[in-house]
Amino acid sequence: MSAAVLAAPETPRVPEDVVETYFKERGKPMPGAEHARCQARLIGQFLKSDTHDVLSELNLDLEGYRCVPDLCVYRKEDESAIRHLTWVTKVPQIAVEIISPSQTIDEMTAKIEQLLAHGVPSVWFVLPFARVITVYQKSAPLISCAAGILADPVTGVKVNVDEVFA
Repeated sequence: MSAAVLAAPETPRVPEDVVETYFKERGKPMPGAEHARCQARLIGQFLKSDTHDVLSELNLDLEGYRCVPDLCVYRKEDESAIRHLTWVTKVPQIAVEIISPSQTIDEMTAKIEQLLAHGVPSVWFVLPFARVITVYQKSAPLISCAAGILADPVTGVKVNVDEVFA
């Protein structure tokens, strides 16, 4: 009698043309599971706000600078003005970028600088592997949080960082 050997399932490989198309359309690499988990949990945290709403993978056109942040946070009263737009020109109060394994800190820093230069008052940079969220603002010191409650200085919106990385 022979013993059955269980092997881990092979990770399916994404065809290169799919990866290239995603990058061309979004201007960023395909996210992985940890990225998706952080994004989903952040959405849940932002949805607890009575004053702000969160939108995922929104196409922004900020004075010709086109990008697709992972999340954008707007005041609830602003949502109706952008509801039917494909490319949104209204600046979000918060833009969130979650680093993917194939991205570099330099690439992310450049994107954060562009968002700030184009009027986004608060940009959150999420590093899932380090379990930390850093808030960038123009001409203000960085705020980094690895546990507890993070309150955005611009909006007052609060998230529980422990729940984001749980």
